[in-house]
Amino acid sequence: MTRLRALRSLAIGAAALLALSGCGAGDAGPGVVQASASLNTFNAGEVQPGVGEVTVGVTQPIKSWNTATPEGAVKDAMAALDTLYPRVWIFQPDGNSLELNHNLMTRAEVVSQNPTVVEYAISPQAVWSDGTRISSDDFEYLRNVSDRKICPTCKIYNRSGFEDVDRFEAAPDKASFKVTFKRNFVDWKALYSFSIFPAHIMRQHGDLAESFNNYLSRTMPTWSGGPYIIDSYREGVDLTLKPNPKWYGKPVNLQKVTFKVISDAAQIPIALSNGEIDVATPQPQVDLPQTLSSLADANIGFQMSEGLYFESFVLNLSDPVLKDVAVRRAIFTALDRQQLTAKTVGQIDPNVKPLGSIMVMHQQEGYEDKTKDLKLGLGDVEGAKAILRDAGYRWDGTALVQPNGERVPQLTCVFTAGNALRRDECEILSTAGAALGIPITAVTTNSLGETLTEAQGTTYDFAAAAFLGSPLVATNAFRFTTGQGYNYHNEDDVVDQGIRKAIESSSPEDAVRAVNEADRALVNDVWILPLYQQPSIVAFNKRLANVRGNDTWAGLTYNIEEWGIRPGS
Repeated sequence: MTRLRALRSLAIGAAALLALSGCGAGDAGPGVVQASASLNTFNAGEVQPGVGEVTVGVTQPIKSWNTATPEGAVKDAMAALDTLYPRVWIFQPDGNSLELNHNLMTRAEVVSQNPTVVEYAISPQAVWSDGTRISSDDFEYLRNVSDRKICPTCKIYNRSGFEDVDRFEAAPDKASFKVTFKRNFVDWKALYSFSIFPAHIMRQHGDLAESFNNYLSRTMPTWSGGPYIIDSYREGVDLTLKPNPKWYGKPVNLQKVTFKVISDAAQIPIALSNGEIDVATPQPQVDLPQTLSSLADANIGFQMSEGLYFESFVLNLSDPVLKDVAVRRAIFTALDRQQLTAKTVGQIDPNVKPLGSIMVMHQQEGYEDKTKDLKLGLGDVEGAKAILRDAGYRWDGTALVQPNGERVPQLTCVFTAGNALRRDECEILSTAGAALGIPITAVTTNSLGETLTEAQGTTYDFAAAAFLGSPLVATNAFRFTTGQGYNYHNEDDVVDQGIRKAIESSSPEDAVRAVNEADRALVNDVWILPLYQQPSIVAFNKRLANVRGNDTWAGLTYNIEEWGIRPGS
């Protein structure tokens, strides 16, 4: 959609590189991490074919097997399960490009415009693990569960593009298909840049909603359309993969890949150093780069780059207190984002600045700070109190009293258990609330996805959560429109219309302008407050080649079939 400016890659950093590799400048011994390498080729190298086992440390257990739902679209779960679920387009680590999955497809291209028409051809070698050919039925299934007119109760997190489809036409042999949009669609590659599922299996488990919402979410897949298939699973402990015997791409190298749950992020470096795990994408924590740098003797390297994930506070607009925009504005006016950034991520990377946009990231063309117009995040307590007074609030001692005469009750700020940075974020928010007489308590959750969707009886008032940016800015923004999977409570016609205008734009430049209009309206709703962009960190044993960060929807395992053990390791 838009071109990203070059991402700055610390990739260990030149000084730390020498310490970690044990080599002098210019040496190129086995396992040496090159700081100057492109994000798309970082840690590239030859591997031993068909041998090796790797354990990946993750901090969150799998709560849903369906990575296309809000509950299942969790970074750790997607890293594991996207090794089973194929996709047409693969986001590359630079966050700037997509590549066609040539294992799955032979062709995907626009054949005409006004409206946009795209033709797809599936590789004749592509099959599911039961031997059934991957066909147009599988793509049509994803289209159907993604379109509210066809399946209004399907709980998919991102319908972007699919509701703009006018016709889906499959060839008689189902080896190819054509998609005709209702109008021009600027981000047409977004349509199948996410996982597809086996329609022939889904049909055996009820209608669209039943198969997608229940069967696919609750049932561990015994099938695969990717390079690996599940070998074993211990709930809350680990998930182990083995090579898919029906894999239609180049043979994989690793013969066993285990995703091991280590819920306390602080234990990740210890697990790396003692060999319990080989790879991890730890949440940025204070002193983490220094800690990882100290693991040189354990042959551990790491890569750090500016990521597309951004931290935020998300508000529950169904809460009686937070329904009042004056309260929301006041709390976020009293909050000092510069102080929050300095006390949290700033201790990892002092160059990180507060983020002023929800839909466009710092490194993307068209970025504008929309929070400054409302003066959000400036730590202005007196200004915040003025907002509340003007809205009819008063104080009884230090307690804030609502216009109805009742004191503001205890509110909660939910964060993922074991995530120290988010704990600190919630505590800083609590301090800002206390200055206004609004009590906010930090509480933990073991499943942020379930909490944000208020599943299993969970709820929240504020949540410290991350969202992922994308080079496909228009369609990525679609998730914030009314009724979408990531829009939990907000309704705003200006947001909806702005994003619709962006999607239908005839050029990327027009799309960015329209997205910024919608973004400004969403910031004004004070439903989500962007905080900062997370540094992306990947730590790995240096005997492994081709493991690298990918801070896009494709994730860490986007190229897992290329992972392997370096010769001589």
